[in-house]
Amino acid sequence: MENKCEEIQEMDTTAAGSDSIRKRRRDQASREAGDKARKTVVVTATTTQPVAAPASEPDVADDIIVDDDAGKLEGLDNEDVQQSTECPGWTVVVSRRAKKQQASEGSSPQRGLQPKGKPSVRISAPNTKAKEEKLRAAKAQFVSKVNASMAKNARMPSFACKDEFRVVIRPRGGLVVASTTMTILRGAIITAAKVAREEAEEDSIAPNVAQNIVVLSTPCESRANKYGMIRVLTIGAASYETYAYRSTPDDTSRGVISGVGHEESEEDIRRCIVNKHNPTAMAAHRLGNSTSVVILFEGQKVPHYVKYGGFVTKCTLYRQHREVCKICGQVGHRKDVCPTPNARVCFACGRKNPGEDHKEYCKPKCKLCGGSHVTGTGSCKNKFKTPIQIKQRQWAKQNAEARTNAKMRPTPLHTPKVRLSRRDDFPELESRHDGSNVASRDWKTMTSENDGMTWADVNSAGTKTTQRQRSASRRREAQKQERGESAKANGDKTITTRRERSTSRGNDASLPSPTPRNKEAEKVSDGRKNSGECGQQCKRNMDELKIAMRKMQNYLARTANQDGGDAAHNRTTAKDNRTTQGD
Repeated sequence: MENKCEEIQEMDTTAAGSDSIRKRRRDQASREAGDKARKTVVVTATTTQPVAAPASEPDVADDIIVDDDAGKLEGLDNEDVQQSTECPGWTVVVSRRAKKQQASEGSSPQRGLQPKGKPSVRISAPNTKAKEEKLRAAKAQFVSKVNASMAKNARMPSFACKDEFRVVIRPRGGLVVASTTMTILRGAIITAAKVAREEAEEDSIAPNVAQNIVVLSTPCESRANKYGMIRVLTIGAASYETYAYRSTPDDTSRGVISGVGHEESEEDIRRCIVNKHNPTAMAAHRLGNSTSVVILFEGQKVPHYVKYGGFVTKCTLYRQHREVCKICGQVGHRKDVCPTPNARVCFACGRKNPGEDHKEYCKPKCKLCGGSHVTGTGSCKNKFKTPIQIKQRQWAKQNAEARTNAKMRPTPLHTPKVRLSRRDDFPELESRHDGSNVASRDWKTMTSENDGMTWADVNSAGTKTTQRQRSASRRREAQKQERGESAKANGDKTITTRRERSTSRGNDASLPSPTPRNKEAEKVSDGRKNSGECGQQCKRNMDELKIAMRKMQNYLARTANQDGGDAAHNRTTAKDNRTTQGD
């Protein structure tokens, strides 16, 4: 028993000593590394003999990584633990949570130890969709601006008729159309085409500064052929190579076929396409040095298939390339008509005068779509122009959708207000307020009672007349009578109200319509009036006044009778009352 107790005491002493040594070494490592907190790395000190993991803890043994030669240890979560060279035999223990996190991220525990100075950051993009939409919108705006600019530069003035022949002249060799005066350019073209000046005055010449070309229009086909044969333009002492051709007429369309070998000449191509098997084909020519052939068809319809020398091949719409110069990098003209043929510009990024090491830091950018590729390459989505046939289909579809939306649009709940043109046609609108100036008020200044009134409400039949309306009509009659008396006293010979003027015009068509007051004109007209017209006018006025007076007398008589009857009745009632009281 004593021996066992001594052994237990020795084991306790050894464990306490090892604990103190382990604590001292851990504190020393913490001070040297300068760590503030440890989350997933546990540093333990062992003896010179390596510690074997017990069989009951296989997971802990798998999580231990021994590195005796390294001078530094980098832990997870951007924490670096520096190993002291004086204390070999350190062991890095990775927790199970860190191990699972590394496994989910697809990296091993060794890869989780990042090099010093480069913290491991998990890449996350919560706003990736929003950024993509913003980038897509910016590209669409860039493309629309480029297309609008090119369309504006290609637009020509409408100086020629549709039935005239048009010829395009493309000067080469550095001839700048914008810097050449029109008289010199016109003289060079006429001289090269060998056309008389008197005949050339019937033609139209228009330079396109953006594309650096010249467009001619002539009603004569023979002169159009002469203009199309121009190959050299002489301006001063310099001669410039030129290529001229007749442009496609209106009401035509172009298609393209592929697979035509180089052994076929231009005459063979025209003979195999322009024949009775292709009735709408008008012309055909090879597209550059390729195996594609462009066919000109009559009308706006391109057939799906054409017959080439007995061989049926597919025909598609011809999509024209957008013009980009590979010499100066500008958009709008081709390299054969570039005004600056000696310019040195990188076609990929647009840098002027690039150096020898330019390829190392060159970042290409497309000038047609804004993408990170060379301008006009195969991946560019804006390198072709949209054919007019497709545009017409798009316009028709948009118009149909607009009409459908207009039909499906709900009707408004409130009908629009109807503004009346003449107040005299609706006399009930005049009597909305009491007072002597009712007739002079405009219907727009009335109260809000008639704001919701429509045309049908005003003209509806069977409307009951109220006491207010009857009193208003009586006031109007009284006002007419007063105006008639004042007109009679003052010798006024004009009709007083608009209603009376309209009635008089309906009764007598010979009566002239009223004119604005003009003192001088009235003096002249009074001097020219004859006595017959004045007599008729005075007679009509007197008749109307008599009618008004008769109506007023009847009204006063009715009122007096009513008042008299009431007074007599009152007197009789009072007398009866007094008799009853006396009895």
